[in-house]
Amino acid sequence: MAREIFDILTFDYNIVEDIDITTTDPNWTNVISVSTLERENGVYKITFSLKFHLNSTSQSFLYRFSLDGGNTWGPAYEKEVKDRHNTEVVEVIDMINHTGGQIEVFCQCTREGTATCEVIKGFISVERKG
Repeated sequence: MAREIFDILTFDYNIVEDIDITTTDPNWTNVISVSTLERENGVYKITFSLKFHLNSTSQSFLYRFSLDGGNTWGPAYEKEVKDRHNTEVVEVIDMINHTGGQIEVFCQCTREGTATCEVIKGFISVERKG
């Protein structure tokens, strides 16, 4: 049976909006996740994008990702804003060699101190590249 190109090249995504970040380090808020159906072996591109507002220039917004359903977490990344009224965007792109099965990607965020913090929009995609 011939395989269709759409059976091989897959794209899964999730978008969230208006998530208040009320936790402070070392506690984390689950912000966004995407889970695929069973996927074949191959190279997959994972894209994360977070648009956020932090009402402080002396405190930080922190975020981290898990590529295995929350069992393990990558490093925490930290971002400060230059102006209390700015909206910032962070984007991370990662390539993974997937050995088959479901792909589950999670993102968590937190903040330092008592500043008001909101993820205005979050996006995660999983795309097969080869």
